[in-house]
Amino acid sequence: MNASFSQLIDVIEGNRVYMPCLHVFNKIDKVSLQEMEILAEHLPHFLPISGFLNWNIDGLKAPFPPPLVLSGHAASLTPY
Repeated sequence: MNASFSQLIDVIEGNRVYMPCLHVFNKIDKVSLQEMEILAEHLPHFLPISGFLNWNIDGLKAPFPPPLVLSGHAASLTPY
């Protein structure tokens, strides 16, 4: 996780909590490869799926990796 300066200050002060997000897009077979690449560039956890064509359904069932959580003044690997 690449935290910005303001996110680091928020965590140190304890007034914000940032939760990871998985962006799942269904019907991905309806968009072009170029559009899908644009989405992948801008969304860190992007999972394109197609229920109709059964694309990437196994990826949706796979466990989401635990995020890097800033606790106190040091970063630690703490699952949410």
